[in-house]
Amino acid sequence: MIVLDVLKTASLYSNLSDLLEPVFNEDETIPSEALAEFAILLGAFNRAVKKIASNHFDCLSASVVTINSDGEFDLSSLSLKCQRVLSLFSGSKKLKFKVKGNTLFTSFSGIATITFAYIPDDYLSSSTFDLFPQLDIGTLSMAVASEYAFTKAIYDDAQMWQERFLDSVKNIKSRTLCNGYIEERIWK
Repeated sequence: MIVLDVLKTASLYSNLSDLLEPVFNEDETIPSEALAEFAILLGAFNRAVKKIASNHFDCLSASVVTINSDGEFDLSSLSLKCQRVLSLFSGSKKLKFKVKGNTLFTSFSGIATITFAYIPDDYLSSSTFDLFPQLDIGTLSMAVASEYAFTKAIYDDAQMWQERFLDSVKNIKSRTLCNGYIEERIWK
């Protein structure tokens, strides 16, 4: 999905579609008020994505790293903002580790594969967004609308959209496979 599509839906939820229509249509003359509201909405999108990555769905990455002879690795040297380390492997051997601050400590030194959850960087409105494939545009737009309303101090709307988003996430997480295993009938 494209970030701009999420912003369009969030603008509908936030009653901004008329104001932001020149931005979405890429008109030659865009009022400064529309540009300011669009910037706030894009900021709300980025904050919502970070909150979703922190609280609901992990963004996972794996990286091959070199652990120094002291058994230490600086997590800030990773290309992504590491939120927490999930596992550390050397080949197929799982390694024990501890994390203190931005440093990973282990008794191993050499090349290892680290799997970690990360916080995504900010997106542009033209970016393609595919971090949470389980979320549809409507659900993601609810989180954006909540963040936007909170930014504008419209707390009732922020709470309403947050509750709707959380209900939607709860439904997504509780889905089970319905057409997996079917028991054999007792009667024949």
